[in-house]
Amino acid sequence: MKNGNEKVTQTEFSTSLKKLVAQNGISVYKLAQMSGLGRSSIQHCLSGYWLPTADFLDKLVTNLYLTPKQKTELYRLYSIQVLGEGEYHCRIQIHDFIENIDDYAAVRRNVSDHLQSSTEI
Repeated sequence: MKNGNEKVTQTEFSTSLKKLVAQNGISVYKLAQMSGLGRSSIQHCLSGYWLPTADFLDKLVTNLYLTPKQKTELYRLYSIQVLGEGEYHCRIQIHDFIENIDDYAAVRRNVSDHLQSSTEI
């Protein structure tokens, strides 16, 4: 928790969350009632004072009625905030590599077959 002398930093995540709450036309008080979360905790998330847990964020998102695209973007920004931008992008690259490993294996087989056939000539 920050002490009273520290400056609160708005992050892309908290700014985006704040915009989504405003777009829904819902007050922090009403969101707290609907989600069962504390009003001050929600306000701290919106101001960038506190980064919520994943469970807390899930409860917020459920009660904001976001589009799939809005949810995806908000969770992306949350992951960047939690992990740091470098670590987040590294994990995305690893995920993409694993998702496409069959494609890489096929290319390797093709190159290997091509090299083998060219040495037989």
